[in-house]
Amino acid sequence: MIACAIESSSDQAGVALFRDGTVMGVERYAAIGPGDRAMFEAVERLLRAAGVHLADVAVWIAGRGPGRYGGIRSALTAAQFFALPGHVPVYVISSAAALAAAVLRETGMRRAVIAGDARRGQIWHAQFDIGPERFVSGPQDGWHLSTPLQFLKQVIADAIYVSPDYHRLQAQGCMAGEAAGQWIPENRYPDAVELGTLALQRLAAGHPSEPPAPLYLHASVAPNGMAAPGFGS
Repeated sequence: MIACAIESSSDQAGVALFRDGTVMGVERYAAIGPGDRAMFEAVERLLRAAGVHLADVAVWIAGRGPGRYGGIRSALTAAQFFALPGHVPVYVISSAAALAAAVLRETGMRRAVIAGDARRGQIWHAQFDIGPERFVSGPQDGWHLSTPLQFLKQVIADAIYVSPDYHRLQAQGCMAGEAAGQWIPENRYPDAVELGTLALQRLAAGHPSEPPAPLYLHASVAPNGMAAPGFGS
């Protein structure tokens, strides 16, 4: 089975191609400026280099964030666009889960907290564990929005902390106190290879796709100015 994964939730975006779970190729690019065009060009180059036709792709995979809303929306839209002619499935997982999978494999730990700058003085965060099926499951207790102070009060002792916004969170004091030594001290970004690998593991195990919509954690703002429930990052 040929699968293609698109990850564009951060400034470092990419596309990865798989055959039966093995990586055939990857294209990485900076998701700034004309990011949508770069994404489509990356898919075209990747398929051409592998000698694969669009019709050969059996599943498209997309990361839903949290992160750059425009990039997430573009990845989801592109996956659905490419999947439409052949009516093939689109499988969606959170970009943060893919980042957790990479970090837990590298460190040998079993639990990670992925966090990011949600703006408006808040931090988005979630906990991911290595599950009984030996790949990353979660978020274990859902997604959270916290102030920096609230975030510091929720430190998980046996977890490693990772963020694509490390330097911004550091400036907000999120590395103070007990959590200081648990952070990877640099920006770490979700990757298309990790996204595709985890998605294919979950798909093979019978796990359903997540909703094909960006993870947007702030409440949406309705036309009357009142807060309304919303998805978002």
